[in-house]
Amino acid sequence: IYSSEEFNNNIKSLLDEGYSYNLSCSKALQKEIISKELIKNFSLPNNILAIQYLKALENTNINVHLIKRIDNNYYDAYTTGSISSATSIRELMKNNVSFNEYVIDSNLNYIDINKSYEKLFLLFKSKVLLNNINYNNINGIKEGIENRIITILKKTTSYYEFINKMVTKRYSENYIQRLILYILLDIHKLNQYNTFNRVLGFDDNVEKLLKNRKVITTLKNNKLLEYDIELKASILYSLITDNNDLYLNEFNIPIRRKEK
Repeated sequence: IYSSEEFNNNIKSLLDEGYSYNLSCSKALQKEIISKELIKNFSLPNNILAIQYLKALENTNINVHLIKRIDNNYYDAYTTGSISSATSIRELMKNNVSFNEYVIDSNLNYIDINKSYEKLFLLFKSKVLLNNINYNNINGIKEGIENRIITILKKTTSYYEFINKMVTKRYSENYIQRLILYILLDIHKLNQYNTFNRVLGFDDNVEKLLKNRKVITTLKNNKLLEYDIELKASILYSLITDNNDLYLNEFNIPIRRKEK
């Protein structure tokens, strides 16, 4: 189904109507199959991602092993079993509730999510209200949403308040969150960029696979626009999480492990 031209055309039409990608997939599937359970499973976020991986692996000799997710799905806000979703852990963190039983090491220095989001909101609000932004060039911009952003920003004082007031049938929470980053990082229409592979670490067995491929190993001395965006994203993360020097890791070379 996912490979059929008719199915993909249906998704495109639904996206043009303003539906989110997940909802577009679900509605398109309803035209192809009857089983509600199958539609529900297809529409789960990690399953949609897995299907895209499977599509990309068509006509390759890569063997795929499926692992069933148990206890909680990705977007479940409350833990119902012994294994928690990432969303549930973030909710516990935001509400200052202990999450130690769901993580491997509870002694790590976890970031303050609430504080980070409020810093992100202040940076975003400052940029939008103090700068003349050409929204036509920003990736993901839908006609007229910039007016809604400016109006609601002037009336809100926190990240969560802004998100809640921005969300509509047309604009999902995930879409608004992505748009904040697109605007902050000056990410233009995605067809203006080149693609590349960023290598963070490798061993001797993988090194030969990297030859003759378009890869980068560090942002040092790289001047292309794509690298500038990645560096700005790291600086932004450093700022909102109080890890002021974290972005310097972008200039390090990959970790290389020697085979014994």
